[in-house]
Amino acid sequence: MSHEMRKFSVLTLLSLLSAAALAATGPKDRQPTDPKQITSKPNPASRPVPVDDLLFSRRAGGPAWSPDGRQIAFTTNLTGRVNLWKVNANGGWPIQMVQADDRQGSAVFSPDGKWIYYTQDTGGNEQWQIWRVPSDGGTPENVTHNDDIRYGIDRFSPDGKWLAITMKQKSAPTTDVGVFDLQSHQARNLTNEKTRDHSWNVTAWSPDGKSIYAGRTNAGFTDSDLYRVDAASGNAENLTQHNGQRRW
Repeated sequence: MSHEMRKFSVLTLLSLLSAAALAATGPKDRQPTDPKQITSKPNPASRPVPVDDLLFSRRAGGPAWSPDGRQIAFTTNLTGRVNLWKVNANGGWPIQMVQADDRQGSAVFSPDGKWIYYTQDTGGNEQWQIWRVPSDGGTPENVTHNDDIRYGIDRFSPDGKWLAITMKQKSAPTTDVGVFDLQSHQARNLTNEKTRDHSWNVTAWSPDGKSIYAGRTNAGFTDSDLYRVDAASGNAENLTQHNGQRRW
């Protein structure tokens, strides 16, 4: 056999093998692994996992920066309950700010950095109230005292005088947008939704602090609009009027 013929035969054989390999890449051409043939190295120290270990799971969430960027407030169930903590931004062991059987969440520093505002319910009733605690540590204080309304914290106005919030009456199916005055500790409903199938959420403050941009969404989450809501009067301007159903 000449050199050219041998070269041709070798190339042909390689082509056939490559084609066969490519044709056998589908799941149907692969043999399933027999689980009985799989073994692992035994560990004499292994043991069944106790139920207590399975329930011992810890999580952290809702981080918020201090105005100077040196600290982070957050919630964690490190002790078994979801409480408010803070930690230095450059690392270190966190400090527990609130010790309570009730849950905390939605922590934010006040613009001057002196307070941490957060929400807390009572006995798991989910009627979240707005609380605050000195950022250097101290006695927590309930600043809303209205269990008929569930509050949600969003963000401070640019001038630091108001806190944008959500408000839901205990008997109502809808949620409204409001403001909480940090001086008077009074909450004011801005949107006062009249229907039973629409709710509001905060999107942003205007740079001048005079308006809140808020979304109004139907219960099926198939239609929504964006509004500019005057923070003083509650007058709302629909910025996305449209026909049919559309989400903004």
